Amino acid sequence: MTKCVAYVIKMSVWGDTSSGKEKHMPTGRSHATDLRVRKSIRDIKRAVLALIAREPFEQIRIEEIATEAMINRKTFYNHFSSKNDVLDAIEEDLVTSQEQGLKGIAAENLRGGVLLFYHLLDTDDTAYHKLFTEEEYIDFFGKLVNDIFSLEFYRKFYEKAASPEIMPGYFASAASIYNAWSKKPSPKESLEELSDVTATLFMKGVQGL
Repeated sequence: MTKCVAYVIKMSVWGDTSSGKEKHMPTGRSHATDLRVRKSIRDIKRAVLALIAREPFEQIRIEEIATEAMINRKTFYNHFSSKNDVLDAIEEDLVTSQEQGLKGIAAENLRGGVLLFYHLLDTDDTAYHKLFTEEEYIDFFGKLVNDIFSLEFYRKFYEKAASPEIMPGYFASAASIYNAWSKKPSPKESLEELSDVTATLFMKGVQGL
């Protein structure tokens, strides 16, 4: 697993991006309570990912999530309305981690942005691999890709195009490019080389669309 992917997974599993109802907590609660809330949300997301790795999402029950997270049903519903709500929080964490990673990449370095995205997809974590590749998560993955390529880092490139409104969909094709690359037999080009090719293709699109 690459360091970038490990970072992304840590961000989501450990809840550093804090997607969940804790961000709507009233001010004035004790710091200890805030930490407990964050831990519960983190544990719930970790539990859902662990269950995703083991069974189809439609078979996952709230009782299983609570048991895996070592909480009760009431605690689960204090933070999430459904298991799909947890999945949305996981998606938000991944988008946020990409956004944070892009802050360390020069604004004009499209190759660096694409490489960051490819590193996200190139994971050996079972749960994330299922989220990125399996049919039952197609809506999750589609939203993830669209949200990532709607980030400010990419919008600056869209603004340079004659038809900026079509550029997000054009850039989102990076997911299909990665998918085709992942199915190629070895030896094949590195992710760095694939990012070069993809960024060059996208810049031609920016200049020509």
